[in-house]
Amino acid sequence: MRKVLLATTAIAAMGVTAANADISISGNYEWEYTQTDTGTTWGDDGHINITAVNAADNGMTFTAKSVITNNSGANASNTEANYISVAGDFGTIILGDYDDSAATAMDGALGANNDIETQGGTGGASTVTGIGGAADITWMSPSMSGFKVGVSKDLTDDDTDLDDGKTDMAVTYSVGGASVYYGNSDDSTSVGVKGSVAGFTIAVGNKSTSGSTAKANDVAVKYTLGNGITIAALSASGTTAAGAKVKASNIGASYAIVPGVKLNAESGKLDDANYTWVAVNMSF
Repeated sequence: MRKVLLATTAIAAMGVTAANADISISGNYEWEYTQTDTGTTWGDDGHINITAVNAADNGMTFTAKSVITNNSGANASNTEANYISVAGDFGTIILGDYDDSAATAMDGALGANNDIETQGGTGGASTVTGIGGAADITWMSPSMSGFKVGVSKDLTDDDTDLDDGKTDMAVTYSVGGASVYYGNSDDSTSVGVKGSVAGFTIAVGNKSTSGSTAKANDVAVKYTLGNGITIAALSASGTTAAGAKVKASNIGASYAIVPGVKLNAESGKLDDANYTWVAVNMSF
């Protein structure tokens, strides 16, 4: 009963009548242990997803979703995403805080999205572009013979804030197990290619910034063993706008202990900083 009341309250706050929607609650909890050059820490990270779906008679589907982040740190609970989407033959329109944008939601072919966690980060070696959570409206087309297009816009535009009002876009193409990605945001452009060879998944990404020395490259390799263990590694390098060289790398493994429960582990470094990370993740 408590879950039903929680869902009903959240959906009502988003402007969707619960009586006309199918409501679901899902989420995950992750316990994390990290060892670095300066010591050890433990942490946790959890999400509660409350989703309401209303399929209209005209063929369109309306979805309202709230994603609540929970952890044991100083900021124990906050709303990570809160939005309404409309899907139909025209694709999907997302209104609100999607915590993503077209360029970042569609960039799965970049190397950085194909390792275990990238827990240590990639810093100036990141190949990701886009306005991300700043997006207020996003449109993503349906797949058209393997092609898909997306555009996002930050509708807040204060002339005194140079980060306001930005737009990003993405184009992807998928065929026969291979995928290609192109993303653009202002002067930043990212491209990625992913495919499978002899059971290995290989993804390569590149990012460049017009009029700047900032650039980055990465490559990731992933393979799933017969016992269900997935191993993956990432190598990335970059140059910042100031001309500084950056390197990042990691290798990790993931194993489903039982359905819905995973053991993840990773070891890597960002420049000269080393880390080892172990996590248990349970989804529900």
